[in-house]
Amino acid sequence: MRSLSNSHGLARSEAERGLYESERRVHWSEEQQDQDFRRACAECHPLGRVLL
Repeated sequence: MRSLSNSHGLARSEAERGLYESERRVHWSEEQQDQDFRRACAECHPLGRVLL
């Protein structure tokens, strides 16, 4: 956060909405699902797109 704030002027209050996604842990039940299920989740979840 400090690096982004210093280099891009991003305040913590501006980033709070996105912090959840960057710090969220994958629920244990998501690990064992098939590829179709993961693809369906990635349609909406921002990190799902990156991690898929």
